[in-house]
Amino acid sequence: GKCRTHDGIPEEGCPVTAAMRTLLITLALARAWQPQLPQTGNWTQLIEEELDRSLRVYERPANVDQAYRLAEQLLADPDRFVLILGDTLIADARLLFNKKGLHHLEFVKSTIERKGHANVLYNYEWNADGFRSEDQLVREGCATPFQLTRVKPRSWSLQKTAKPLPRFVIAKRHGYAQCGLLVPNCYFEDLKRWRHITKLIRGEARNRTFASRDDRAFWRGSIRTQPECADEMGNFARTQAVALSARHPALFDVRCLDCDVRDEATKPCDAYKFDEDTRKVIADDFAKLHAPHVGKQLFSRYKYQLNLPGSVSGSYSRNLNHLWSVGSVVMMWDAPFVEFYYPALSDETHVTVDIQNAAEKFSALRNDQQRQQKLLANAERVSQELLCPSCLESYWRKLIRRYRSYFRLDAVLDDRDTLRRLLAGLDVSKLKLVALDVSTKWKLVSPRFLTEPGQLQAIADAATVDPDATPAPARMWRERRAKKKKASETAADITDVKRRAAKKWLRGVTGCL
Repeated sequence: GKCRTHDGIPEEGCPVTAAMRTLLITLALARAWQPQLPQTGNWTQLIEEELDRSLRVYERPANVDQAYRLAEQLLADPDRFVLILGDTLIADARLLFNKKGLHHLEFVKSTIERKGHANVLYNYEWNADGFRSEDQLVREGCATPFQLTRVKPRSWSLQKTAKPLPRFVIAKRHGYAQCGLLVPNCYFEDLKRWRHITKLIRGEARNRTFASRDDRAFWRGSIRTQPECADEMGNFARTQAVALSARHPALFDVRCLDCDVRDEATKPCDAYKFDEDTRKVIADDFAKLHAPHVGKQLFSRYKYQLNLPGSVSGSYSRNLNHLWSVGSVVMMWDAPFVEFYYPALSDETHVTVDIQNAAEKFSALRNDQQRQQKLLANAERVSQELLCPSCLESYWRKLIRRYRSYFRLDAVLDDRDTLRRLLAGLDVSKLKLVALDVSTKWKLVSPRFLTEPGQLQAIADAATVDPDATPAPARMWRERRAKKKKASETAADITDVKRRAAKKWLRGVTGCL
């Protein structure tokens, strides 16, 4: 009909007919977002249910002795353990000087500054996949109901008997079935800084009405070919999406900063073969799809924001952190990876696309104002209810509370004698421990190297209650209030106040003469 172009895509301004709406619903049902969970409760409830399910994957220590042995295992990995005692944050320099590790510690520091922190010990996995290697995932006993290609034969046999160690992960490349406890990704960084960033983005977004924005889907990022085919999923998706800008320039402004596209002739990947249309774009002149960097605050020039898998391995992309705040409709390229707040996401919060349906679904969306407004409202909700600074802090504290209780670490870390015995087992001379003393009052951080066992013992003593100490006698609060209560004013007091006020007024008048 007259409302379709030569390639069958509806033109801008064409009304959404009942048949088109039915087609959209059919497409959405047939190709639901891979990680989407049943939306059976409110957003917070869905996120907490997934957190509780993730905890139950691990065997719970039956008593304090088992919890103590778990703590010893956690401390045995200096590249990843984080220990918080009172207002002191302790980690090895190997984690501190890792970029992602440092960003995570900045996030934790900012939560301590706000309201203090419970004593806790955990391992932080900074890899975007949620694991160091596929072999490590299997070797440690994690269930793997997904395809893995880089596992040693012996590790498969170990998987049957090994008990996985709980780790905090920033994402799960293979979805919820992968073991790990999800935490906010490291690029939220310091909560004060995150508040400042979102404030700038929102301020810029408010200066542009939705109707005045560019009507194309927008993305900027890099394509960097990986050494192994198993890590090419992200670049495969990014190359397909960028090729859409050549095929449908009126719909997509999706371009690459670095355009290092894999050459299928010299480096074939059976799992990631480009479709014929994408091959034609690559063969033509893919470099012309290069574009310069665009600042986050300028993303609000566009009505639609496309999120693509990360370039390193195809897991999460930090780009999504701020896309919910720019006043645009969010579009997600279909992929299985998940982050901590994904249980709340669904087809009500974003549009899911892939190479087979992107042009058609997006064209119909551009002509469906009712759907646009619903997605805009829910994107704002994600920003305000799940990713605001206080929202991130709230989730973090819920996680810590559940984690301490489930693994009985509170019995180990809150008891002075047990904690001193645990820390005495650390060989400080072989580690590069750094303590960050965080001030909750002055918002200052004092870093220091821990080179003596006595320093750890002093931190342990300050973070726990001495069981032999005699508690100070309680003072009745009514007595304290009575002492502070101001005596009632007498007539003489009132007269004296009036006299002093008159003198002050007279000095002011004479000083002006």
